[in-house]
Amino acid sequence: MKVRMINRKPDRHLSIFLTLLPFALVLLAYVVGSEIRLAANPNDKLLPGLHSFADAIARVAFEPDKRLAGTICSGSIPWPAWRGLVAACWSPPCSA
Repeated sequence: MKVRMINRKPDRHLSIFLTLLPFALVLLAYVVGSEIRLAANPNDKLLPGLHSFADAIARVAFEPDKRLAGTICSGSIPWPAWRGLVAACWSPPCSA
């Protein structure tokens, strides 16, 4: 008995590839679009280059802030995440 194409299950490697494929295509489209826009206007802020993202992450995550005792990420991210986790765990269930 032949299995129809729609009922076939891909093997593990193909499944991982097909899962990651849309993300890779979106990243590729962003990089190509960003390079085209930055070639026409180097000060473009609509699609900044990946180097701009890396610079911003390095600035926020690793450089100390003058107003805080440490970096921006180390001081501001854990508490809101903790409050959200506590609120999600201890809130009463919704009744429909």
